[in-house]
Amino acid sequence: MSSHEFQTLYPDYDVLDKWQSPSWNAQTRAVVGKRLHDVPQRRCFTALQWTTLEAVCDRVIPQPERSERVAIVPWIDARLYK
Repeated sequence: MSSHEFQTLYPDYDVLDKWQSPSWNAQTRAVVGKRLHDVPQRRCFTALQWTTLEAVCDRVIPQPERSERVAIVPWIDARLYK
């Protein structure tokens, strides 16, 4: 494995496995559910800025172990819009 490949320290850990556990209350489930399913639309960045930030996030916060990436750029865009 080359030095630039992503390595996770906890390959078998998935925080969503705690969904029905005592670790998460109804408020936590509501907040996480909203972040996963109600992803904001682009309102601040131009298309080029959006694509560029996606590339930066893919480098800084890689998600190779996920079949579906967690959306990061829409939330940055939403915060900047507000």
